[in-house]
Amino acid sequence: MKRAIFVLAVVIFVAGTIFLLWHLLSPQRAGLAVESSPAATVYLNGRAVGKTPYQNNHLRPGNWQIKLVVDNKQWTWERTLSIPADTRVLVHREFRDPLSQGRVVYLLPTREKDKAGCFLTSLPPKASVTIDGEMKGFTPLSLKDIGSGGHHFVFSLPQRPNQELELQAVAGYRLVAEVDFGPAKTASATPTPAPEAGPEVKIKETPTGWLRVREKPTRASPEVAKVTPGKKYPYRDEKNGWLEIEYQPGKTGWVSGRYATKVD
Repeated sequence: MKRAIFVLAVVIFVAGTIFLLWHLLSPQRAGLAVESSPAATVYLNGRAVGKTPYQNNHLRPGNWQIKLVVDNKQWTWERTLSIPADTRVLVHREFRDPLSQGRVVYLLPTREKDKAGCFLTSLPPKASVTIDGEMKGFTPLSLKDIGSGGHHFVFSLPQRPNQELELQAVAGYRLVAEVDFGPAKTASATPTPAPEAGPEVKIKETPTGWLRVREKPTRASPEVAKVTPGKKYPYRDEKNGWLEIEYQPGKTGWVSGRYATKVD
């Protein structure tokens, strides 16, 4: 009996040692998923690996050169991404005659197991960000905790279509999302004359580095956006010490005259 117990103990010890060594010495892996519209050929470090939608959960961690080529269109997109171990990166790209826009999303583990943070960036930067309908600031934007679960993100830049994302935040991880608005459309060879510019409102310096835009000319009115000191916005109206501006094409709101001034 004692010998059997001894043999069993030795077997358990050896098995545990083998498992530990396998875990420590086995190569770490990273994941990549690529989506595009229309479908495109995916190249990794210069080698064609398939067409979108593409998925590979057995990449080595490190830098990967990702290139998408839309067949018969000569539309391309290229980017080098650093993919950490035990991380799955999602790349989504939309091609449009032949400009493209898209996003890169992934989760990074953190030491704060009870918090679901996020880090949001954009190309170009300074895009306003709302999460679940609440204005949070401008990119690059870091938030310590937005709560676990699904969230609706809206990235906005003047004269660019809004970028809307439905993403999941997870406790113990930081959600990293980069939105690429794509290059601005170039003007046509024979552009139509621009209408004569009217009065504008210039935002003054503020203690916070930004100024709230409200739905109505009162401090009790809901906030609809934030604007940046030094920038100018089309003037629309004035009432009770408040100035109405067009903070985005077709969208207006009110800013306090204490931190804004009308200019011709």
